[in-house]
Amino acid sequence: MMEASRRRRRRPMDDPPHRREHGDDPPQYDNPNMFTVVFEHNGFFCGLKEYLDYASGTVDYFDSCNTETVSLLWIEDFIRQGGNEVTERTSIYWCLPGKGIRDGLCCIENDSHIVAMMAAVQEEKELNLTVDHTNFLKGLREDVVVPIPSKYLGGNGNDIHDAEVGDNASASDIEDAEGGDNGIASDKEDAEGGDGSDTADSEFYDSDWDAEDGDDDLFLDNVDKDVNDNNEPTNIVEQEDDAGLEHEDLNLSKEEYSKLTYKFKEFNAEVDMEAPVFKVGMLFSSMEEFRRALNSYSVNERVKIRKIRNESTRLHAMCEGFHEFGCPWKIKVSLDNRKDAYAVKEYCNDHTCERVWELKTLTAPFLTACFMDEFRDNQKLDLKAFAAKVQRRFNMCPNRFKLGRARKAALNIIHGDEEEQFALLCDYGQELMRSNPGSKFFLCTNQIKEHSDPEPKEHLTTLYWSYDACKRGFFEGCRPFICLDGCHIKTRYKGNLLTAVGVDPNDCIYPIAMGLVEVECTSSWEWFLTTLRDDLNITNTSPFTIMSDRQKGLINAVKKVFPDSEHRHCVRHLYQNFHKKHKGETLKNDLWAIARSTNIPTWERNMETLKVDSEEAWKWVEELPPNTFVKAFFSDFPKCDMLLNNHSEVFNSYILEAREFVVLSMLETLFYKMMHMNVGKLKEADKWSGTICPKIKKKIDKATEWAKKLGASHAGGGLFHVTSHEYERTYTVDMMGRMCDCKRKELIYHCQGFKLTVQAWTPAISEEQGRPAESSMAPAPAARWKELHGERRWDGLLRPQLDLDLRRTVIWYGEMAQATYDAFNHEKLSPHAGLCRFGRRRFFQRVMLPGHAATYRVTRFLYATCSAPAVRGAAFVGASGRGRRCRESNWIGFVAVATDEGKAVLGRRDVVVAWRGTIEALEWVDDLEFVMVPPRGLLGDAHGSDAMVHHGWLSIYTSTDPASSHNKDSARDQVLAEVRKLVDVYKEEEVSITVTGHSLGAALATLSAFDIAENGYNGTFPVTVFAFASPRVGGAGFRKRFDAAGALRLLRVRNARDIVPRYPALLYHDVGAELAIDTGASPYLRAPGDERVWHNLECYLHGVAGVKAGGGFELAVERDVALVNKSYGALREEHGVPAGWWVPSNKGMVRGDDGRWSLMDCEEEDGEDALVPANK
Repeated sequence: MMEASRRRRRRPMDDPPHRREHGDDPPQYDNPNMFTVVFEHNGFFCGLKEYLDYASGTVDYFDSCNTETVSLLWIEDFIRQGGNEVTERTSIYWCLPGKGIRDGLCCIENDSHIVAMMAAVQEEKELNLTVDHTNFLKGLREDVVVPIPSKYLGGNGNDIHDAEVGDNASASDIEDAEGGDNGIASDKEDAEGGDGSDTADSEFYDSDWDAEDGDDDLFLDNVDKDVNDNNEPTNIVEQEDDAGLEHEDLNLSKEEYSKLTYKFKEFNAEVDMEAPVFKVGMLFSSMEEFRRALNSYSVNERVKIRKIRNESTRLHAMCEGFHEFGCPWKIKVSLDNRKDAYAVKEYCNDHTCERVWELKTLTAPFLTACFMDEFRDNQKLDLKAFAAKVQRRFNMCPNRFKLGRARKAALNIIHGDEEEQFALLCDYGQELMRSNPGSKFFLCTNQIKEHSDPEPKEHLTTLYWSYDACKRGFFEGCRPFICLDGCHIKTRYKGNLLTAVGVDPNDCIYPIAMGLVEVECTSSWEWFLTTLRDDLNITNTSPFTIMSDRQKGLINAVKKVFPDSEHRHCVRHLYQNFHKKHKGETLKNDLWAIARSTNIPTWERNMETLKVDSEEAWKWVEELPPNTFVKAFFSDFPKCDMLLNNHSEVFNSYILEAREFVVLSMLETLFYKMMHMNVGKLKEADKWSGTICPKIKKKIDKATEWAKKLGASHAGGGLFHVTSHEYERTYTVDMMGRMCDCKRKELIYHCQGFKLTVQAWTPAISEEQGRPAESSMAPAPAARWKELHGERRWDGLLRPQLDLDLRRTVIWYGEMAQATYDAFNHEKLSPHAGLCRFGRRRFFQRVMLPGHAATYRVTRFLYATCSAPAVRGAAFVGASGRGRRCRESNWIGFVAVATDEGKAVLGRRDVVVAWRGTIEALEWVDDLEFVMVPPRGLLGDAHGSDAMVHHGWLSIYTSTDPASSHNKDSARDQVLAEVRKLVDVYKEEEVSITVTGHSLGAALATLSAFDIAENGYNGTFPVTVFAFASPRVGGAGFRKRFDAAGALRLLRVRNARDIVPRYPALLYHDVGAELAIDTGASPYLRAPGDERVWHNLECYLHGVAGVKAGGGFELAVERDVALVNKSYGALREEHGVPAGWWVPSNKGMVRGDDGRWSLMDCEEEDGEDALVPANK
């Protein structure tokens, strides 16, 4: 495509096209020649024709394009601005007006296509361009490309599909392009030459192909191996007779001659090169391939071959034993025009000479190529073993110098030259960050001039790299504990490798990041720790604990970069310094006893013991800060009581092999070792049973076994008195506070005394039932509502620290989504199953949201039905009792509008649409069908086929049921009618439309908000979505249309441990901005929790209230933590909140005047008297 002519030029006075910045509005053009390019790149085509999609792409908008100036040069510039290079595999496609990529995709190959495209753009002021970076469509799916209609070709009359011959092409040009008689045939005739002359061309010499004495390194190509076939007969001279095909009486036409087929055996270098067997008629792809095969034959047969004629198109060779022994072996190879290859014309496979023991063709490059696989398998293969392999294979033994050169060349090929690899570091880093978004690669060099160098050269000073998956895994699954260490690399240029290793949930190593420095000192550690802190986005260092040795430079660096972190010193390194002056097994045991002390009294006793044994040793230990090596002084936040830096030591041993490689090979080896380690852990974890990791379970089992030696006495109020009969010690255990005097409970989550009391006592739950917790939330300041609703797409509000007012806003609307769960009737025996338990008028009072009750009024309830089985089973409840009011439909949400009082508080008239999510456990996710369909009802134009969405979500949103009293109109029709009515009523005021939902409700919120904005139901008012735990809704086309909607904004809240936002995976894309939280960091919740807790909406709101940058947690919004236990037991037991406490009083059973009990669990929407308990 890029070889087409570029005759169009931009006028100097025209402004060039420019890429639209994120958040800018599309321009309005007065000039009829101006238009906008929607440029989709960085993705790939996939799928069948009817489901063709452009996956994982990026969409950019280029404004101010002019039909008079646009050319292929501009389009190539667009590609480069997107961070890609234009190669011979790059193809560009445009969509015909009113069509999408499935039915209107045209290729751009030359200027005539540009002219046609400019004619088409007059119909629409927006042109869609899509880049195929891998030439996929032309290579495999050319059927999806359509020809350009003739109306865009300026009256040409023929559709364009393939590349055209230009209008100015001459007749001779066309004849040459079609492959006439002018060139190829005559060239072949000249190349055939014949056998009339034995003189070589002047530019070819025998010395170019023969190895001189003493120089055996001229053959640089590798030799592959696979087959050993030496069963050819001898004493046969074969010669091909092709006179029959060249007879002048045949008089075949050119077309008939081209159809003739010849039977030749082709030489397969990959299979036949190890032990070549020649035959008359055998074809070689090049003369060089034949020369390599001839050398291999010479070595395998241990015979000397002499090349009599060695030219570019023919080679004649004979055995050197011809003169001494009369050996008849010979071979002739020349160019054969029938196959455009080199054929064996004559061959005698008979040797009467003696075999030799030394050959010039057994060169170091030949040995390198033959034994490359052996060196790949064993890179430490010594010369003695190498010589034995050569002897067994060829029955010859070269000298050690030749073997050494061969081994060195093989290792250079495997690992690469050090300077060459250094030159590729920048490219490697760019590719790492491109293929692994979120990964970091920081390279720093300086120029140094050595005595032997005429010019200064770049020298590596520091290199830092980290992988995005490792960093995400550290925050999502590891404790805030970082082990630091350095080790030497063993290359010619030396240096030190610095590593940061975490502790995974099974107490195993988890690599985080690595760095390469010239020397290990204070400045290098300070640089590494600063880069690590910034890379992990750590703003508060107090939650983290650092483990290292007592190197002075490292101590100072940690104190400066992680000033609030606890810094522990490895006791093994500490003992090595201790042992230099204070020797003996007794003093060693005393030191370890001091380090293992878990409480102050034990530490004091052990210190006294050391003082008695050696006062000098006691003074040495007394000078050490106890919080660096004694468990009693450790912080209990990381829940880790490690005394040794074993994790770093183990990791350094694991990567020992990589430290011997050149820098780029080292990086690749480290990458694959880390990848294999993580994959191995995943496979191992699949075999685990239960929810506790094996190593942790062993610790708990050990503590349980030791608890047999203890006795426990209940002291009341959750307090126990625990006595150790073996050591005559007593401890106090607080079950409510989950604490023990020994402090092991706080350090590692388990201790013997605590385990004993758990077995002996279960805390009773108070029978006193208080009033259900109410939300204390208030709306955010009215002056900031546009900013908080995404006017600038939340720029600066999400990072580095979540804005306080945005927290309140997200929770404010999240509580309205939670209200749909709290009001839903789950009781299948009730005739009102699947409906709302409360009426519209007092809805917010019933769900205990007094702030919302003072601000909004519910105007309409929404109902839905669905035909997709997996989704229906997760979101719908069917009544099984008598007198069912709703069989196929369920209450799915509501529409509310701000009251006049609410408008004064909010600063505008806010219209809210809240959608309910799933009511079953997360097993429904596994049953999802990832089928995408066009949302034809949502899009009124012809582009709708590109915006594919999930079939299940769309079914709930658009399905109707004529037999249902609630769903004669679909949920879509209901919500659009109500929004249109409210917008018409308040069109003279300032209005906002806010849509919210959780889980499946978040998917419906995304669809409905897109529908409202795309079809203009919002008028000119903004539409904002707050989506919690949202599954993905559609593909790349839907994301493109969603992002193009000017008044539409979406904020996704995603819990790091929740799996639902990752579904569906293949070909689906997220939309909008993301607010990431991690409820696993909350000290209020049980650890580690389970899928139900991680997906629960109340837990999401708790996470929003307390999320901190860098992985910490602190409640910035005063929100009652008891709300977390509405549905599940997510809170720790010490909070004393029962699990699943949000239930109707007596489950909706009411005693009548006659003393009988009946189920009254629903109030009519317009009723005055509540038919539900008073507290609900």
